[in-house]
Amino acid sequence: MDDKDKKSGLGKDIPSIFSGLPEINNGREEQPVSGPSVEQSAPEREERFVFERTAGETLLDGSFPGHRQAVLGVDIGASSIKLVQLNPSPEGWVVAGWLISEKRPERDEGGLESRESIIRRVREAVEAAGLKNRSSALSFRGDAVHVSLAAFAAMPKKELTAAARLEAKRWVSFNLEKALVQTYRLTGDQVRPGAKQNHLIIAARREAISRALAAGGGAGLTVSALLPQAFAWKGGMAAAGEEDTRVRAVIDIGSDRTEVTVYQGEKIRFCRQFQTGGDDITGAIIRAGASFSTRVEISPEEAEKIKAEIDLIYGPASTTVKEALTAGQAGSMVRPVMERIVQESIRSLDYFSQLFGELAVDTVVLSGGGILVPGLERFFGERMRRQVVTFALPEEWKLHGSLRNPETLKKNFPRLSRAAALALTRKPEVNFVPAAEIVSQRVVKSWPSLVILAAAVIGFSYLVHLPKSGQVPRLRELVAAQRSELNRLQAELADFQVLEGLREELAERERIGRAVSARRPDWNGVFRELSRITPDRIILWNIYLIGRSVPNSIVCEGRVMPGPTLPTGVISEFLGKINASPYFREVEQITTRLDERTQSADFSFKTTLIY
Repeated sequence: MDDKDKKSGLGKDIPSIFSGLPEINNGREEQPVSGPSVEQSAPEREERFVFERTAGETLLDGSFPGHRQAVLGVDIGASSIKLVQLNPSPEGWVVAGWLISEKRPERDEGGLESRESIIRRVREAVEAAGLKNRSSALSFRGDAVHVSLAAFAAMPKKELTAAARLEAKRWVSFNLEKALVQTYRLTGDQVRPGAKQNHLIIAARREAISRALAAGGGAGLTVSALLPQAFAWKGGMAAAGEEDTRVRAVIDIGSDRTEVTVYQGEKIRFCRQFQTGGDDITGAIIRAGASFSTRVEISPEEAEKIKAEIDLIYGPASTTVKEALTAGQAGSMVRPVMERIVQESIRSLDYFSQLFGELAVDTVVLSGGGILVPGLERFFGERMRRQVVTFALPEEWKLHGSLRNPETLKKNFPRLSRAAALALTRKPEVNFVPAAEIVSQRVVKSWPSLVILAAAVIGFSYLVHLPKSGQVPRLRELVAAQRSELNRLQAELADFQVLEGLREELAERERIGRAVSARRPDWNGVFRELSRITPDRIILWNIYLIGRSVPNSIVCEGRVMPGPTLPTGVISEFLGKINASPYFREVEQITTRLDERTQSADFSFKTTLIY
């Protein structure tokens, strides 16, 4: 590469480059936990603690009375099935019944819950509630769906879908050829430069959609909506009567992962999930029993009970958890996990602030079973520097007379909040249930409609085909002659069809390439990110672009200054942070020259920019 093509001139350490720029309060006064890109859904980090939990109890209250306009919210979670039915009334909403069925799923080789497992879990929960032929809304999350953010220039719908599928390939962990991809255009002021518009790309695995619909049908439900959980919170935002433009973030802490969704009023603006959840806290409690001088065996059920009943963070450290294990010892294992959840959430909100500079999250709403850990809301509040509240039962909601224990409902409502938000779903902005499927479900569930439809089809077919039965022999001869002529023409036009197909493919690739290449790197963000993650012992003295390819790739050259630890370890840690940053991907180390006498080293690496 010619010297004139290199973007050098950085012959000093990266932090000094920004010494004259204003300091940005990005919420990282505390050292953030190393984690994934904000767009990634399956981060690489330490091996997760996996355990098998036996089936627990079923909590049920309310008679679930029938109502023509009621929708049953069905939350298919990683640890339990939750049902909530909300009936509309002139005063608002009435909680007509709720259920929590503690049953763990059985997963297949692809990481999805098996078809038999999801059908059985949903059917048992619906049967326990005594429900039949109800309209329902289901959500899916986790490995079944991926939601990412991207900006595209104005283009026709067909080209937008193709560009979105191309963009989604960079992030999803499953095969996009076996997935449905939808786009949702974010409304509001343009934030990114040019005429681009921000979109959410939703990629859902076809098999997950099929299994969820089969579970609803197998339980006797009419599935009117199947949507990612991130889009279900719209009803929850509106239910509180806050029809303003405030920016609120819903942090949903589930069993195996946490999802951060940002809403402006009732409009979704951002979504990201990461794989740390309540099971990680349970696993930390189990590990605490084996980490100190006196070994204490703790079962998953005991760990769940400890997690829900003992304040391991702010409670007395001398409190006995089990045998010789104290709350202080268990808390020392739990605190890093909670810190990881908080810091990953802060990283998500920081990335949102970078994308939408004029918007600031003023309220954080905690949801999911993971927030029932004592002290977690306070733990979030001390680190968020924002108002933090728990998704509680709205005071304006009424309770049906069949509910016997309102206090139990209020206590467990954070776990039920997903199902409650789904029960408010009427016209979802993203729905993976085909319209024909909704109609067919309603017809199948209604025997009179089914009989009338069958009779109409048979009668119509008889009337139409009877007069034409005598024309069948002549039509067969005509079809044979036309087929012979068609084969002759296809043989003559085969070469032209191949050329036409290649021409259309090249034109399509050119259109998509123009749409993708219109993006430009955020150089200020790139350099600030390098400044943030570069260790004190490393000086980057040269950074330059590689050619003019899209997306852009850069080469960084630097030196590890003498110190107490091996330079190779410092380099590996630094490259790991680069790879985990939302600005870089495909990090490749090029050279390393080690000076064993001074414990220093010169090195270089290549990485591709994300924008």
